[in-house]
Formats: sequence, structure tokens, C-alpha cells
Amino acid sequence: MKKRYRRSAALFLAAVMMMSTFAMYTSAEDLADSVLETKVEETTEESVEMTEESVGAVNESTESVVSAESERETESAETENESVGFAETTEETENNSNIQTAAENTEKNIELSAVTNLSASATGKGNVSLQWDAVSGAEGYLIYRQVGKTSFQLYATVNETNYTDLTASETEYNYYRVYPYYMDGDVEVKGPSNAYVYAKGVVYKKLPAVTNLKAAASGAGRVSLQWDAVSGAEGYLVYRQIGSNGKFEYRYIVNKTNFVDTTASETEYNFYRIYPYYKEGDKIVAGISDNYVFAKGMLPKELSSVKNLEARGTGKGRVSLKWDAVPGAEGYLIYRQIGKSSFQYRYMVTKTSFTDTTASEKDYNFYRVYPFYRNDFVRIDGPSTTYTYAKGTMPLTAVKNLTAKGIKRGQVDLNWDAVPGAEGYLIYRQIGKGSFKYLYMVNRTDYNDITASQDEYNFYRVYPYFSFGTQKVIGPSDAYVYAKGVFAQGWYWIDGYKRYLNEDGIIDNDVSRLVSGPYLIKVYKWSNYLIVFAKDEWGNYTVPVKAMITSCGNGTPTGTYYSPMKFRWLTMVGGSQAQWCTQITGDYLLHSVPYRWADPTTLYTDLMYNWLGTTQSLGCIRLQAGDAKWIYDNCELGTEIYITPWEDAGPIPKPSFTPIPSWHTWDPTDPNTRYLCEQNGCH
Repeated sequence: MKKRYRRSAALFLAAVMMMSTFAMYTSAEDLADSVLETKVEETTEESVEMTEESVGAVNESTESVVSAESERETESAETENESVGFAETTEETENNSNIQTAAENTEKNIELSAVTNLSASATGKGNVSLQWDAVSGAEGYLIYRQVGKTSFQLYATVNETNYTDLTASETEYNYYRVYPYYMDGDVEVKGPSNAYVYAKGVVYKKLPAVTNLKAAASGAGRVSLQWDAVSGAEGYLVYRQIGSNGKFEYRYIVNKTNFVDTTASETEYNFYRIYPYYKEGDKIVAGISDNYVFAKGMLPKELSSVKNLEARGTGKGRVSLKWDAVPGAEGYLIYRQIGKSSFQYRYMVTKTSFTDTTASEKDYNFYRVYPFYRNDFVRIDGPSTTYTYAKGTMPLTAVKNLTAKGIKRGQVDLNWDAVPGAEGYLIYRQIGKGSFKYLYMVNRTDYNDITASQDEYNFYRVYPYFSFGTQKVIGPSDAYVYAKGVFAQGWYWIDGYKRYLNEDGIIDNDVSRLVSGPYLIKVYKWSNYLIVFAKDEWGNYTVPVKAMITSCGNGTPTGTYYSPMKFRWLTMVGGSQAQWCTQITGDYLLHSVPYRWADPTTLYTDLMYNWLGTTQSLGCIRLQAGDAKWIYDNCELGTEIYITPWEDAGPIPKPSFTPIPSWHTWDPTDPNTRYLCEQNGCH
């Protein structure tokens, strides 16, 4: 009994001394807050040594600008002062008479030590996990919790060395003490606690440092920064230190991965650190910075403005620009203003010319050109002191009165009228079914091709041009001519008709490419074909253009008519459909062979198409689709149609006709179904 009395008295005196110390804090949270206070400015205060020749290393700091609470909360707030724990343990003991302290136990005589390596960490929303080392002799552990500025209360009893609080406060600190204990009979004997830990029930993520941080001067008093994005960051804190005697101080907060410091020192180096952060409620939780960069707010060189800037329209919607090179420039920025709008960025080039292909044809296009160079990752733009303007039009017209004439074997002469503003002409040639290729360039209005083909037609185009800077601006060509390198073919009067003879002296029975309307359509009803005539130079229909095979009917009217209407598709008798219909009079039309539906792949092949050239229709005049389309496209409303009841033939003979197989349910002359013939290899 004396031993227990002496031990209790000693503990009482110790408690009195510890209670006086505890009075310095109103609660455990006040004590914790005094430990946790930090400032952003403490991140890096070491000076940076620097000489004119080199820049010393800035003392690096890997601490967070605003330390994440999850890191701070895992720290153990150890203290030799046991007043907090002892006072509250005493309070609990009064409420639990069956609990003895280890000092009061005399039966088992076991001395329990305090738990060691006690830690607390947030592991989820409202969750705080505790763990500690086992205490020799302990049968279990009593966990006491204090939330905010309340008091410690017995919260849980466990026999493991870890515990997860699932109801931890997310907004206030949760303080924990763990007491070892053992059972002496039915009495619970509690050991001491010499430390507490705390944490909030919220997990703060840890942000890594930014990478690829760069700094470069971007103007007088300007330094540009850029870095790679940090996953999970909502923004970045920019800290700056000026010179070797300064210290890192907060400069700006941004939500992008670049920043331009517009108050940078031009004479001293500006050092920068970037801290990623995210927000947890109203709190900014910052990551770390493990690197810094530096630069002076001073440009390495100055650029002059461009000289001799010119603009000229070079085509429909096209304006070409040229200017002199600027020393030190790596490229040029093109800005454009259309009409009374404002200048806007248009393009970037590395040469001293540019063609704007989206220029306005109606309004003037104004242009400014700025030289630039790059200082590391920063583009430095020079000035612009002048502008130029032009409309997006072609000043050159196409050549007129272009002619080609074969004069002897292998030779064709070309002639044309001069184009105002042209410096010269580019001659392109196509032989036969080839493609147009550049042949020659001249500065006169004639050319003699001495390498012309004798066997195939030589087709020619002539383009006017003028020079602008290093480019040739080429005008349009709206026509071509052709000839063989032989005696000239041409028009001749034969049997009262104006006929065209080719280079072989053969009458050309299709001169639709050489003439234009108005036309006369003459139908030879009983012969089932027609001839289209064009007017000669005196206005008479003496020029046979082409012949077309037809299928007329006994009821086809005769006489002279003038086409009043046209129809792309029209329903025929019995519900069939015909396309490219030109009305003759009343219900009588010139049209394609009928189809089952308004679909060019549903041709009545055996029933109607293969009977072309014979009297087969109900009164209309049926044609191959290609011929019906030609009339539809080239013969205007009001075209004269003469159906002769007694003439059998005209100056062009009746065209030949080849039937098609039953499976061929489309007209081989229809341009819209040509692809089917190509796929099947039939025509």
C-alpha cells in the first residue's frame, strides 16, 4: 500500500507541473496549429550568388510553397509534457472505476511503456488510419480521440496495432492518443501515452514538380516562361527572385503553362520557380518546385521594319506580296485587313514573298509584314512602319482571236491579239489525247510550232503573263485551238451545204464542237433519223452539225414547230419515264428511250431501245440518251423543229446502230451511266 501511495503521489505532483504547462494552450489543436504555421515566403530565402561572367546556382528548395496538409498531418506532435493526456486520462478514469493505471497494479506487477512510432494519415473521405508499434505486455490498446477544440474521449478498443477511424472530421483536425492496456482479473490496467498525432479525414494529392521549365527574354522588361503541364494541377504559382541579393517572392498565379513577366529586370537576372497547385475548398494546395530558370528582360537584338513592300492582284481572290529581306530576321508575319475591318494575323513565312489565296475581290486588302526571330522558345517580333494594298483580281485578260493553222508537214502557225499589261505569253500544247504541257515562251503575238504532229491534232492554249518579284503571274486562257501539222483543213461549200473538211480532206459529220446555235432540227420521219443544222454567215441553216438515230411513230406529226418546253424527267404513256425531254407540240416530244422508273438503270432494252432506227413509238420521237441530252442542253426553247413527211435523207447519212444485250439495262450513251460500261467493259 505504501508503494502504491508513493507512486500515486509522484504522479500527482507530475500532473500538477504538466497542467501548468498545458495551460499555455487552450486545446490540443492550438498546440498543433503553433507547430503547423508556415509561410509561402519561407520556401527559398537563400541568396543567389552571381558574377558578371557567370550565374551561380540558386539554392534549390524542394519544399512545397503551400505544404499539403496530408504531409503535415502525418507528423507526430511529440512532447514530454503529458498534461493533455494525463488530465483527460484522469477524467476517463473517474468515469471508468474498473480501469487502473499500470502504476496502481500490484498483482501482475507489469510496467507498460507508451506506444512508439504512432502515426495518423488520411486514407479517404472521413477516414483516418492509425498505426503504432506493439507494446510488450499489452493485451490491447485504448484509442482516444479529440475533434477540433473538444476534449479527448475514449473512441475504440483494439487488440491490433492499427485502426481506421471511419467517422473522422474532414474540416477539423482529429487528435489521437493510444494507450496500451492489459487485464488484471476484471480490471483493465492502462499504460501511459506520451504523444498524440492528428489528421483531417481528407486525402490531399501530392503534385510533382513542373518539368521542362524555360525562361527567355521576350522584350524590354519582359521574360517569357513556359513549362509542361502537371497532371492534376489546376494552376501554377509563379515566384521570382531578382539578382543575387533578392529572395523568391510570389509574382503571379496562372491556369495555363506559360507566363510573361512584364516587370522583369533588364540589368539583373530574374530567377523563377513554378509551383503547381490545386484547390481543396478555399484552400490552395501546392506541389513542389525542384528547379529554377533565369533570364534578363533584355532582347539580344533589334529588328528593323521591312522595306519595299508591294502588293498586286494576281488572280481571282489572289493577292501577291513581296518585300526586301530584313537582316537578322528568321521569318515574317503577314497581317491583313479587308476593307474597313481591322488587321488580323494571316500567315507566317520564311521567304520574302507571299500569295494570299483568300483575298477579297470587291474590297481592298491591306497588308502589314512584321519580321521576327526566335530567342529560344520565344518569338520576337519586329516593327511594321508601312502597309500596302490590292484587290484580289487578275489584271490580265485571256488572249483573243487565237488561231492555229497547219502550213506544212510538222508545222503549225499560231496567232493572237495582244493582251494589255502582258509582258509575254506561255504556249501550252496537247498532242492527241495527251495532256497540255508547256511548250514555249514568247514576247510577241505569234508562234511557229515546228514539232507539231502530222498524224494527231495539236491543241494549243496561250496564257499571258507578267513578272512580280521572282514569280510569273499567269493570266487566264478561255479557249484552245487545234490543227495538224499538215495542209490546213477548213470549211467548204459542197452540194449547197457548208461542210468542214479535216486534214485528210474527209467531210466531218460531227462539227458540234465547231459551231453553236441557234439550230434547226430536221426529222426524217420515215427514215427514223434527224440532222441538226446551224446557220452560216448569212443566217441560213446550211451547216449540217450532226445526225442522230431515232424511232418515230405512225402518229408522229409533220410540219414546222417551235419547242415550247423542256423536262428533265417526264412520265410517258403507261407510266414509263423518259429523260431529257424537249416538247415538239402538245403531247409529242423528243426524248430518250423510256425507262421503267425515273432511274437510268431501268431501260426498256429489248422492248424499245433495240428498236431504234425503226418506226416504233406512239408518236413521240425517241433518241439515244446522249443525243436527247445534247438537244436538251444545246437547243434553246423556241428552236425550230421541222418534221418532213416526204424526204428520206439529208446531207449526213443515217447513223449506224448496234443493239445491246438484255442485261444491259442502261443506255450506253448516257453520261450518267458511263461508269457501268467501264465497270463491265462493254462500251
